[in-house]
Amino acid sequence: MLSFQVSKGTDGFDLSIHYDFDKVYQYYGWALFSGQIVELSAEQMDIYLTMKQLLKRLEKPVITYPQAELSVLFKQVLPLLEKIGEVQVDQQVYQYISNEPLFLRFYLKNVKE
Repeated sequence: MLSFQVSKGTDGFDLSIHYDFDKVYQYYGWALFSGQIVELSAEQMDIYLTMKQLLKRLEKPVITYPQAELSVLFKQVLPLLEKIGEVQVDQQVYQYISNEPLFLRFYLKNVKE
């Protein structure tokens, strides 16, 4: 199965891809991994193909996120990656998640009747 890992890097937080499919048959919705055929749903195939397009632009299969974008990583990116593989988060990363300050905004609206 695909494997992703989030770890603390020098410039931020690194999302790395450790294992990839050997071959993907998009038309059939199949992927070959270690000699076994894995059936992917249409959603899983879209997620995988989007990830592969992004990785083509990178030298190494590592994407660095600054600390300010850590919430985006956990709210938007990792839930999608969990649909196509296993996601591991280093224990060191968790201490940075709770340190983000929360902002509260109130909006008052005057309604005339």
